[in-house]
Amino acid sequence: AGDDHTCALLTTGTVRCWGLNADGQTGTGNVVTPQLAPVTVPLGGTASAVAAGDDHTCALLTTGTVKCWGRNLDGQTGTGNVVTPQLAPVTVPLGGTAITIAAGDTHTCAILTGGAATCWGLNTNSETGTGNVVTPQLTPFTVPLGGPATAISGGRGSTCALLADGTAKCLGANSAGQTGNGNTATPQLAPITVPLTDLVSITTGENTVCATKMDGTVWCWGNNANGVTGSGNLVSPQLTPVMVPLGRPATTVTLGEDHACAALDDGTVWCWGENIDGQLGTGPNTADQLIPMTLPITGVVALPPAEPSALSVAATAADAGTTVTVSWEEPVVTVYDSPLVSYTVSAGGASTVVTADGNDIDAAARREVTLTGIDRTIAQTVTVSVTNTAGLTTSATVVAKILRSRIFVANRIASGPADYDFLFGAPGRQIITGDWDGDGSAGFGSRSGNLYTLVDERGNPFGTVGYGKPDDTTLVGDWNANGTDTLAVRRGNVYYLKNTIAPGNADIVLGYGRAADEVFVGDWNGNGQDTFAVRRGNVFFVRNSTTTGIADVVFGFGQAGDEVLVGDWDQDGIDTFAVRRGKMIFLRNDFQTGVAEQVISYGIPTDELVVGDFDGDGVDTFAVRRLEEVG
Repeated sequence: AGDDHTCALLTTGTVRCWGLNADGQTGTGNVVTPQLAPVTVPLGGTASAVAAGDDHTCALLTTGTVKCWGRNLDGQTGTGNVVTPQLAPVTVPLGGTAITIAAGDTHTCAILTGGAATCWGLNTNSETGTGNVVTPQLTPFTVPLGGPATAISGGRGSTCALLADGTAKCLGANSAGQTGNGNTATPQLAPITVPLTDLVSITTGENTVCATKMDGTVWCWGNNANGVTGSGNLVSPQLTPVMVPLGRPATTVTLGEDHACAALDDGTVWCWGENIDGQLGTGPNTADQLIPMTLPITGVVALPPAEPSALSVAATAADAGTTVTVSWEEPVVTVYDSPLVSYTVSAGGASTVVTADGNDIDAAARREVTLTGIDRTIAQTVTVSVTNTAGLTTSATVVAKILRSRIFVANRIASGPADYDFLFGAPGRQIITGDWDGDGSAGFGSRSGNLYTLVDERGNPFGTVGYGKPDDTTLVGDWNANGTDTLAVRRGNVYYLKNTIAPGNADIVLGYGRAADEVFVGDWNGNGQDTFAVRRGNVFFVRNSTTTGIADVVFGFGQAGDEVLVGDWDQDGIDTFAVRRGKMIFLRNDFQTGVAEQVISYGIPTDELVVGDFDGDGVDTFAVRRLEEVG
């Protein structure tokens, strides 16, 4: 990508470009701008590489010839003059066969067979290697590197080359320390050795340079105003190379103007530096990142990814049964990609093939399949592979772990650890609490559709019952003051109460509140019978009977976004309210507007919190359901 235009090399060797075309940089042969759709550049041969500067473009043909076009005000197309724009691709007189090319902002470089590096274009900082600042350098000039080069990269007024012995040399603009020589003396007229060895790649941004060692470590230097060197600070310039803390070997690193990204050997992508426009892919967080942050994608082999694009795969299980659900985002297909054919999903000896349907230009869809017959008592490696019509395949793997539901019970209203815990329920199923047998201690229930599995306070089985419809809202209470909690369901603002734990029709039907209200159950007056309250914003409307009518008590407490809990916090037989914010719980013992009378901390913010009298002492306390992965 150039400053405002982009080019792509197809598998057929064709080059296509699009974007700003004020200098003919897209290869259309004119300056009609913008060029909104990719256009084929008339190269007269097959290309093996393409490089874009600010406003000019060059392609390396399979014959070793280099052709350039676009802006030529500084001789960057190598025509031997500054006639601009250069509308048609012109052959650069290299005097040899090129094996790789690179474009800086306004200069261009190539490496020839044998390792000689040659550059041309703007030379205000000796970036073409002439040893002076006579500019422009209209024809290719051999850079005196002192040894054969294998790679070369250009920035804004600077150039760096990777030598065959694993060292690197830089020259040109050095106001930001981009030559890595430990100072900012500029320009650096002659190539100077960067204090690194065992290098395998080098890349330049605008005023920053990064190199990768044979061991996969990434080292950066130069401008660091936005943390682009990965040093963990904003000290700028970074005069000597500093290692980026990636934690694993990198396979590819690339630099933008003031940000960088690396693909690691485990397929993850990490980015750091400037993020004001979301260029790091961190979502709504647009703060600059001083150290690398991982992107929510996996399976990446290199940047840019090979066709078809890399997959991001997730695998989940509803329970420890025999199925695993696998999901992935289809790669976006561009105008020059080969169409996708199919996906193969496999795990634990089971596999399935699904047809790809993400072949609309710039369209992607979330795909999902369920594999059956999988042993979910052990962790399973799930593989998703996508194949296109060119026969190219990209694969990604993910481990499907066992996901279990554990209940942590506290028998006191105080901050601290749980008194005991046990496994119960399944991920995705609602957890309820109630005194199912009238012994004074609340047990637990797990809902699946309209089927409820009930256990006592220690997780011992109590029974299973069906009631209501799968999309009903479930409520639990002692509707007839007999000391036993039973079920009720809500549809809109109508409530269907059952006085026994058994299938059948409702014993009481009543209407209360509005369909959009949030509803709660409690014994608000201490008569032993649970009734309803509804919340609108932070205002509660409490009713003391199981009949249709208006509220008996109205008061405000907490904030509209709080999670609301109900319980008898002080053992007086009357249920009142509490609100939860994160892991903090604010309790109140009356129905008066005011501040909390007690504040405690329990669990973690992602826990599912429930209330009950789990030891029969007359005080309601808290339990949390937490999901845990095993394997």
